[in-house]
Amino acid sequence: MEIEKKYLVDPTRIKELKKLAYTMRIRVTKLEERKDAHHPGNISEGYIKEGLFVDYPKVGKGFFMITDRGGWVTSIVQEIISFNMFKTMNSVYKIEPIEEQE
Repeated sequence: MEIEKKYLVDPTRIKELKKLAYTMRIRVTKLEERKDAHHPGNISEGYIKEGLFVDYPKVGKGFFMITDRGGWVTSIVQEIISFNMFKTMNSVYKIEPIEEQE
């Protein structure tokens, strides 16, 4: 599966993709720390977390995914930059699907 720069998937398929919740593995990468971060230095740039997709980021809520150790959540999402990038109170993150190895 090739990822377009702006979109993780075709936005017209959102309803279909909701069915992928809890089945699609994703990788979330911290691209940068905000200069005005509420908790600077908390997570290093380049940090990667992998887990199960639950739902797309929503402004006003932390982004959550299920991991092998339970769950992982970001600080409050403040802006959706593109379909697979978002800005929180502290950082900018990118979401990518993980393709299963055969």
